[in-house]
Amino acid sequence: MFAKVWRAMIRKELNELRQRNEKIERELKKDEQILHNTIKILLLGCGEAGKSTFIKQMKIIHSSAEDTWSKEQLENFRDQIRRNVICSLQLLLRNKTRDLPIGFENNARKLEDLDEDRDQDKLHQHRVFIKEIWQHQALQETFRRRKDFHLPDSAAYFLQNIDRISGQDFVPTNQDILNIRVMTTDIHKYEFQVKLRGNIKNITMVDVGGQRSEQRKWLHCFDDVQLLIFLCASNEFDQKLLEDSAKNRLEESIEVFTKLMKHPWFKKSSIALFLNKKDLLQEKVKYSQLEDFFPGFREFKNYKPYDYDSAISYIQHLFMTIEDEQGKPLIGTERSVYSHHTCATDTDNIKTVFQQVKSSILEKIIRIHLL
Repeated sequence: MFAKVWRAMIRKELNELRQRNEKIERELKKDEQILHNTIKILLLGCGEAGKSTFIKQMKIIHSSAEDTWSKEQLENFRDQIRRNVICSLQLLLRNKTRDLPIGFENNARKLEDLDEDRDQDKLHQHRVFIKEIWQHQALQETFRRRKDFHLPDSAAYFLQNIDRISGQDFVPTNQDILNIRVMTTDIHKYEFQVKLRGNIKNITMVDVGGQRSEQRKWLHCFDDVQLLIFLCASNEFDQKLLEDSAKNRLEESIEVFTKLMKHPWFKKSSIALFLNKKDLLQEKVKYSQLEDFFPGFREFKNYKPYDYDSAISYIQHLFMTIEDEQGKPLIGTERSVYSHHTCATDTDNIKTVFQQVKSSILEKIIRIHLL
């Protein structure tokens, strides 16, 4: 009798063990299928290159209008925009080199005393004066010197829209959201799907902070990266790093890109270079000469002063001609880099560029790595 009960217990345990093994195998097979259908894209670049904006564009492009942002996200974006306005105003006032009219001084001090978090509601009562002081020659001259004190690129956009932004019923638009400047101090991931070679593929896009203090976090994101997109703010050729006032931002970007091209983790990864903020570069070269900061530009075969096409071509040339320690080109016949000129705040531009990335790079990844 005991032996019969014992055998029944053994059979039950074996049956349960077999069921657990089958469940584990099904889950492993499912995970393997998901991995097989997933392309991991890593966004890298120095601070303020536009990585977070690019991630937002992917969400705008690949989500339905009603599902793009939650109510909580929109409220958070509203607060971030108003912080950007207060911060930009205070930076302009602190760095002005021309005195304001006597009648402006009292109100200007009130703006300088605003707290970015507690006083956002006060923007509405100050909106008329904000428009006046923004248009005043003293602040416009300071704005033209913005490269000297790290004014956010979106300052003009938000200050020109102060009536709408300061309103009690303000709900940020996609364009407002794309212009927000918030330092990325963590790792952000966005997952979406695209159709490639007739099949639906999962895309996992990862964005990490670009400041020097954040770059150590990149190592945790390198595993299984099939596409590295490196973003460079092309308009920063005459600016210094926030973390190092002696270091040119474009030089820093080229040096970081060079290190990544040498890194063994990316030997099998496809590489795309996005020379971003082309709209700001186009405006800047009208008054700031690239050759004053990069004298080699004068010897460039397509050199033309105050010319956007010439400037962007030279900046691209600087990236595409990087070398290893032996002086050998890191980019050439054995390794290609796909280059694009982008404006991360322009949805149509990013939609076009990402379509080109899909047809030229992602299709190749599917053909080589996932079949």
